[in-house]
This record gives sequence, C-alpha cells and structure tokens, in this order.
Amino acid sequence: GWTRMDNGINVSTYALKAFNSNNLTATDPTFVRGGSGWGDYYVKSIYYVRCGSITLGYKVPISQKIAKNLRVYVDVNNPFVITNWTGLDPETDNGTYAYPNVTSYNFGVSISF
Repeated sequence: GWTRMDNGINVSTYALKAFNSNNLTATDPTFVRGGSGWGDYYVKSIYYVRCGSITLGYKVPISQKIAKNLRVYVDVNNPFVITNWTGLDPETDNGTYAYPNVTSYNFGVSISF
C-alpha cells in the first residue's frame, strides 16, 4: 500500500514522526502539502499471506421422511492476514476514504425436500 500525505482522511502514522517545529530531532522528512506524493523514501519491503475464505459445513443425518438433506454451515471471508505491514491493509490504498478489506461471517442452513 501507499499513502498520499496531503489528500484527506487516512494520513499515515508516519506523519507523527516527521520533522516539524515540535519534533526537531526527527529523522523523517517534513511532509509538504501539494507535493507530487511520489518518492521512494517510504517504500517498504513487505510480505503478507491472506486467507480469503474458510467454510465449514456439516451434513446432518436425518430421516428421509422429514427431508432429503439438511446441512448447516458457517463461512468466513477475509478471516485473517499475516503481514509485517503496519498500514491498514497490504492490498488497500491508504489514501482518501480508503478502508481495509471487510471480514464477513455467514451462517446458514440448507434443506432439500
């Protein structure tokens, strides 16, 4: 992910460590509003492994008189990411209005008559 430091909402925490009048000993450069936003100073070598989906299901043994099949299940999308990245999400742009990938949980019952 990358971050433009001058365009809105999700400013990286790197901005807290930048050189300014309250932080004269900082090693990170001052952020300039209106700059191009491009440079290699903050390029990081990262890794990540994302689990995209996990589904667990169980076919309940039932009498054929009630129904042919009964299955219960739980499904989780984007359950976890293993990463050394400190930003919101390694697959998400950290710019204006960015939001990390959502984790969703689904529970269900499937019945065939």
